[in-house]
Amino acid sequence: MPDDFLIAHNPEDGSRLPYLLRIPLGPDGIVLKAKETWPRTGKVYCHRATGWPAEPDLSRSCPPDPASGAAPASTSSSTGERSSARSSS
Repeated sequence: MPDDFLIAHNPEDGSRLPYLLRIPLGPDGIVLKAKETWPRTGKVYCHRATGWPAEPDLSRSCPPDPASGAAPASTSSSTGERSSARSSS
């Protein structure tokens, strides 16, 4: 099973979905093409991708929350910077 929730740039030229998201579920993870990066917006348009690239251009990486198995509220970018997702009430 993949270890981290990953966001990479979509290598497809001219795609209207410029990002790939790899969700750490199952043996190979679930790969989606997405219009935005997570957690920028609460709702992101995406659909299933055919696979994860062999050498992805990573935008972000974050380990899953061990308690829930879900991606955590904070993420790490490929440069090591951290940002926190804020929920609005």
